[in-house]
Amino acid sequence: MIYVISPLGEGKKRWTWFLQVNLYTLGVCLASTFTGLIVGSLGLTLKLIQLDLPFWIVGILALAYGLKEFDFIRLPMPQRRWQVPISWINQRPFFGSLAYGLTIGAGFLTFIPYAGFYVWTALALVIGDPKLGALLGFVYGLGRAFSVYLIGFLTTQSDQKSVFEMSAFIFSKAQLWHRLSGFLLLVTAIYILTSA
Repeated sequence: MIYVISPLGEGKKRWTWFLQVNLYTLGVCLASTFTGLIVGSLGLTLKLIQLDLPFWIVGILALAYGLKEFDFIRLPMPQRRWQVPISWINQRPFFGSLAYGLTIGAGFLTFIPYAGFYVWTALALVIGDPKLGALLGFVYGLGRAFSVYLIGFLTTQSDQKSVFEMSAFIFSKAQLWHRLSGFLLLVTAIYILTSA
């Protein structure tokens, strides 16, 4: 997504970039909120919150995926691995930005880069509250959109760095981002396992 909605430093008019990024963010947040709503509703139907065991399972899942993000263990990350076509943006920039967001925000339609997706959806399922599930999904969506804003901000603050150089720099720190994700998952695991 970062390469597709090029930030201001690449000659794009400010309003065009702003509109595309906000349409992408709207799509991501709408789709992830809807995913959370559906998963929370499913959990409400299954009434998993009445059992203590599911919270322990979410805690163990957070612990396991936290350790995975630190490369201490190997775990599968089931996902479709489908890439959104760049033609969506090239042919219809504004609609394409929204469509990108809707596809990526749903979480299960494309590549899932970080293990937190599995934990927040499991938590939404176990809690069984559609509103809380929607809130968890919304926060996830904001996290998915953050990098596009970050690249746009950093490339407008420095004329020496191109979008590709800045993107390459951020992507080169992928291990750091996975460690941060792992840390947050471990904190989540400790909280759930000590309070469940």
